[in-house]
Amino acid sequence: MICSNCKEYEVILDFENYIIKKNPQLYEELNSIIEQYFMESDGCQECDGCGSTIAKGEPVANSENGILNSILNIIAKEVMNTIKCCSQCGQGEDISGMYASIKSIFSDPEDDPIAIFNSINTATELGDLLSDFLGNNKDSWEPYYHELVKKIECPRCDNGGGIDWSSHIDNGEFDMYTEVYTQSDIDQFNHQFYGDALAEISFEISKIAEKFTIDELVTLKRKYVSDKLFLSRESEFAKLYELIKESAIVYLLGVNRLLFRARGNDGTPCYSTSQMWSAPSNKVSQGRYNDVGEGYLYLSNNEEVIKKEVLIQSGIYNIGVFKVKNPLVLLPVDFLFGYEYKEFISDEVAANSRDDKFKEQYIITNIVSAIAKAIGYNGIVYMSTKDKFSVNYTLFQYDKNIDLECFKTYESY
Repeated sequence: MICSNCKEYEVILDFENYIIKKNPQLYEELNSIIEQYFMESDGCQECDGCGSTIAKGEPVANSENGILNSILNIIAKEVMNTIKCCSQCGQGEDISGMYASIKSIFSDPEDDPIAIFNSINTATELGDLLSDFLGNNKDSWEPYYHELVKKIECPRCDNGGGIDWSSHIDNGEFDMYTEVYTQSDIDQFNHQFYGDALAEISFEISKIAEKFTIDELVTLKRKYVSDKLFLSRESEFAKLYELIKESAIVYLLGVNRLLFRARGNDGTPCYSTSQMWSAPSNKVSQGRYNDVGEGYLYLSNNEEVIKKEVLIQSGIYNIGVFKVKNPLVLLPVDFLFGYEYKEFISDEVAANSRDDKFKEQYIITNIVSAIAKAIGYNGIVYMSTKDKFSVNYTLFQYDKNIDLECFKTYESY
């Protein structure tokens, strides 16, 4: 059995982290895994995996191996999309074959043919390639590296185990030190060895960077400060509105996903499920994705991070656990803004300014949230600024107990 408190559940969170940053379209794969392996508990019971109390209706899974295998298959496919050849085929075979020539030419005792070859060999070891995809989150992913590399094969010659291992039984298996060549590796070798001009490095440009300069976003912030009431008349606002609307980027938060909210409690009984929803509008200050008076619901995909997001001076945390009952359409802002413009969505407010009525750091995110709401999104999904491996959600359009249900609360320290 697997519940949200089990160590094995973390692979789902890490997979969501990957999706939000790199490929929001993979939400269908994640939702399919949840739908296939998780079912609602028919009564209160103890998790036989971690000993946590499972509430009636709480989604739990009975197959760790099935979930893990499905996720590793998807990651393996993503990794294979970047591999052009291995050391046994194509240009990789040509490069590897140079070692024999180097060894025969540089045969004096003081020569080091291995070092000479390594100086021109531009191959990437699979372990390094995996780190690019998995964000160097070794604590969660390293236990699965061996299984993951077994699923990777060379797309050019089929060397390696592959996802369908039975059809590649005679092709051997890759390991963490297997050398493969991406297009960048090949270009780098051709430049070093043959003198070919290096192709201009092509970074994936975010949707915002395609249409906006940094100066334009700074201007939008300035106009927000000077005349917020009529901001929608400004050309920069209209341009951002059309960009978000036309890009149609969607992250669908599927049924039976578990989300967490934290509140501080100074000693009263643990809050009930009805007390874990968003605060009344008259008690709401400006937040990252809400303006003053907008009672939006801030959630996270794990308990430990939501406690980092909600700072309390004393007392204990009360945690509310929410379950998605109908799919929610969210805007993935990290994918929209990309690395280049990350500062506009992840600026932190200084500790001595957290009680300020107006927070300039939240201007762009407030504008994006307002546009997303007007277009029809249910909320925003974004990487936590407190923990780079966790995902947060801000929901502003949903029906209580129809689209989303808070089904249990508990105390946490």
